Amino acid sequence: MYNEQFFKHVQLLHDQYEKEPQFNLFSVLRSESDEVRLHSRFLGEILNPAGTHGHKDKFLRLFLKQLDIDVEEPETAQVHIEYCNIDLLIRCGSKAIIIENKIYAGDQDKQLTRYYDIMKSEGCDHIELIYLTLDGREPTEQSISGIDKGFINSKQNRTLSYKVDIHDWLESCLRFTIREPALRESLLQYINIIDKLTNRIESDEYMDDLKNLLKSGSNLVNFLDLQQAYEETMVELQMDIWTRIDAALSSTLGRSTVTSINQDCDGESYIRGYVQGKKGHRFPGLGYPIDGTEICLSVELDHRFYFGISCNKEEHPEKYQKYYDFANEFKIQSRSSNWWPCYQYAQPELNFKNPTKETLELLASETKRQQFADFISKRLLELADVVKNKKFAEIL
Repeated sequence: MYNEQFFKHVQLLHDQYEKEPQFNLFSVLRSESDEVRLHSRFLGEILNPAGTHGHKDKFLRLFLKQLDIDVEEPETAQVHIEYCNIDLLIRCGSKAIIIENKIYAGDQDKQLTRYYDIMKSEGCDHIELIYLTLDGREPTEQSISGIDKGFINSKQNRTLSYKVDIHDWLESCLRFTIREPALRESLLQYINIIDKLTNRIESDEYMDDLKNLLKSGSNLVNFLDLQQAYEETMVELQMDIWTRIDAALSSTLGRSTVTSINQDCDGESYIRGYVQGKKGHRFPGLGYPIDGTEICLSVELDHRFYFGISCNKEEHPEKYQKYYDFANEFKIQSRSSNWWPCYQYAQPELNFKNPTKETLELLASETKRQQFADFISKRLLELADVVKNKKFAEIL
């Protein structure tokens, strides 16, 4: 079985090969998970034959070759960012390549179907639909509902991962930038962002040593036990955060009534479904009504924790607009979506679905878990005070 010496050995290997964090301009200027303003814009610029990189269609050709997509005269291709809400669109003649870029955001209802229909309505007779995520996961059924099953099952509908596909493509692009230090460094820094987001191990020596450690004795046989222990630990520590948030909020806001956590007879079982990625599970959340049962002060977890005022825009348009205007009136710095008139991501902005090193460090520390829960509960209580008293406060 695993013992303390095994983990000490892993730590020694990690310390031996771990590199000191280096300056990264992308991290300074943008959130590393910003799908549109960082990832889509950068990838679009590299793919664009008219891009400032000066390599014309060379990088686009490498991308198309990797995906085995045949495009006549790729030098004439046009690359669009956020065209009709499509993250990345490559058009060449009557051919369209739709790239839906998902870092942490979840799927919207019939999202990919809408994009497919838009390209059809604009006369594209050949469509490639690419769903790009950190790990290459499939889109949800609700996202592709309505698209012809023949297309869904064809090679024109595919998934890509940052961890493998985008990483390997950019590595191939690097070969052509040896004499261009600015472009080469930009590609390297962006690849470093991908490696961080996907927990990719770059050192071959480190990977070889880890494999040898697993192959020694009965370590490999017992690895399934370690996987199960890791999963149960994630459930326990995430549930601990929810418990701390609910304890802080319920004493002032009352019992959470619109929730997927504490209404269940076994909250840990629900969190386990989230950790395991069970199909059809809802996002974990807590909701405290402030205007009937439709408007709540809420906390939810997709990949990241976020909180604010929740309301379904389609079901309750007037109330939604009321609180959307409220957020603008009181200069609350927040985002909005069809389900949230105003919301904000919790800080630090960490990935709990595919935990990074920073996420695991927070989960492992009781102090950090409490600070994280305090950040969310304090901001929501401040927001509750503003809603109640209609007075300005620097919140969200």
